[in-house]
Amino acid sequence: TAMHNAASAEPFGPTELDQLPIQVSFEVGRQTLDWHTLTSLQPGALIDLGTPLDGEVRIISNGHSLGTGRLVEIQGRLGVRVERLDNESQS
Repeated sequence: TAMHNAASAEPFGPTELDQLPIQVSFEVGRQTLDWHTLTSLQPGALIDLGTPLDGEVRIISNGHSLGTGRLVEIQGRLGVRVERLDNESQS
């Protein structure tokens, strides 16, 4: 039965957990727009995020802050240099 199969399934071991994919977001800014502005957006519109070009990037996973970093260029692609972790014991 399904219940028996679930009960006999082996729990994840440390190796399997280390390979578990976790989505991480890198937030560079937020902006509040009024309804008119939001519904009037067109391709080419510019939105000021209020963040300097060298400003802080928030690193977020599952709605929880993991730390902060700065935008960097890595071989022609956008990346983040981690500067601070919210839980330094994670290292």
